[in-house]
Amino acid sequence: GWGGARSGAMLRYATPWFVVAGMAGVMAFRLVAVRLEEVGRVLPLGLRYFTWLYLGLFLLMAAALRSTFADVMRVSNWLDSATIEEMVEQNMRREESHWEEKLGRWREDASLADYVFLRWFSMLSPLWLVATFGVCLYHTRAHVAEMGARLASSDGRLEVERAVSMHDKTVRILALPMVYGTMAFEGVVRMWGIVLDRTSGSHHFACWERRIRYQLDMFEACFLVGDVYESYALLVFGILTLNVLREKIRSTIELVKEDVSPTPLRRGHAPSFDDLDLAIRDLVNELKGLTLLGLKLFCLTCFLQAAYKLAVMTLGFYDVWPRWFSTDPHDKNGLGFFQQKEVKKGAHYFFYGAGFVASFAAIGNVVEVERGFHRNLQEFSPFLKFWGVKVLVSIAFLQTLFLMVVPPFMSWSEVRSNIFYASALCLECFLISVFHLCAWRPREGWYRSTGDYSGCLSDSVPEDSETCEGSSDE
Repeated sequence: GWGGARSGAMLRYATPWFVVAGMAGVMAFRLVAVRLEEVGRVLPLGLRYFTWLYLGLFLLMAAALRSTFADVMRVSNWLDSATIEEMVEQNMRREESHWEEKLGRWREDASLADYVFLRWFSMLSPLWLVATFGVCLYHTRAHVAEMGARLASSDGRLEVERAVSMHDKTVRILALPMVYGTMAFEGVVRMWGIVLDRTSGSHHFACWERRIRYQLDMFEACFLVGDVYESYALLVFGILTLNVLREKIRSTIELVKEDVSPTPLRRGHAPSFDDLDLAIRDLVNELKGLTLLGLKLFCLTCFLQAAYKLAVMTLGFYDVWPRWFSTDPHDKNGLGFFQQKEVKKGAHYFFYGAGFVASFAAIGNVVEVERGFHRNLQEFSPFLKFWGVKVLVSIAFLQTLFLMVVPPFMSWSEVRSNIFYASALCLECFLISVFHLCAWRPREGWYRSTGDYSGCLSDSVPEDSETCEGSSDE
């Protein structure tokens, strides 16, 4: 439990790092598989990266649910207010000086005695997580089955590789609700830790204030990790959209070339279709580079923000370089430089501003492509797909404003607002996964495009033209 050995606390503390490391490992495995395919060694579909991705998500979900039952529900009699208050009072009597004052502060900030709706609403979050996993797994299996059907078909090699590559990108996007929902549920558990005032019996959390600071930091870190995967999913969506656009333009040129009777041209006369084809291909490649630049900047900003937060928290936990990272205000040097309130606030607003600018640029680039080429992308229906990827950030932002300005939520404490915020996102991730069933149907026509394209469609199709140089999407 949370009052157990230090090793247990370490494991829970490092959870966001484990998620980041696991995701990085899965994507590295995918890149290795792509390289193996290039030399003719193709992995069976059942052993590809999405199998390990969902296996990891299942194990993470199972561990979170087990911890919820063993460390929260069982010891608190399913968040019973009287049981929790008795437990918190006993804990504070044993560990805290001036415990009556701190118990009063706990009642003011964290008790759910008068918040029956919030208690039950948060208790539903595990159900939404399990439902999200089921929907995402079902939807992914449908796309994988379609990939298997294309691989077993008698279509041309390039057409099969193109379709499989597009389904592969879709699978990575479909995992977003599950990844974000898992981190949102982890945030709910962190806030339950404050409600129960049970984090660890180790010296790291010897007082109530430090336990609260730890859980609030972990709450923020969970959503930063979710933002990293969301930015990655948006990048994959941008690549996929541009690939579909390039395929459509190239197919249109091929159809026009077939319809127009060839006419000999004198030297110095109008350019040939091949010259026009090459010019359009170069134009689309440049458009792709400019669009992806904003998306990559957004990914980098999210990654740096999460890495900074996790590094400061982890170094403080292990007492590395106390002068810079100590979390103990009673240390001989006081709080470390990076743990001080002013420094934390400055870093928060710096990354918030950078993230806002990068997000604005990334979204703006994709929206401009969709708006400018809507006729070419009509079959792809990018509007629904785009909002299925980006709606999480929009919902999170509007939800934050909602909690700040709408009564009675505006009068809630930070802990109660965080519980509602994370629990609502668990529900919203489930709804987004259901929305994806409509937005990303596995048998849409653009997966089966038959245009003769030779322009490096994706990050898993080998380059076969000099015009592709420098345009790999991996």
